[in-house]
Amino acid sequence: MMCRLAKNGLIVCQSQSIPGGGGTTFGDVFVTTESFVRVMSDNDLLSHEMRHSERWAGWGPVEFAGAYGLSAWWSSAISGSYACLNYFEIDAGLHEGKYDYSCAKTLEIG
Repeated sequence: MMCRLAKNGLIVCQSQSIPGGGGTTFGDVFVTTESFVRVMSDNDLLSHEMRHSERWAGWGPVEFAGAYGLSAWWSSAISGSYACLNYFEIDAGLHEGKYDYSCAKTLEIG
């Protein structure tokens, strides 16, 4: 796994595969299947992942993981998507995290 430091201080690591999609933040490390060029040039995505990092730091790893999992479960049960009604994804920005189109389609808004 190769890692680089983003301009916002987040450590970005490139991986072959990630359970659940294109990327996951663990503390101050964003692990993604996307190219470094794409991630490092996407200020919205870096801001979104930094917000997850800040929440991780504030809640602590166990509490954050549990609360995120519960929020993802609730969102999935209601909307069919782990992100669309997930407090942590909304807090980090659905648009910035590239969820806005899929959530608008899922929730039939916009």
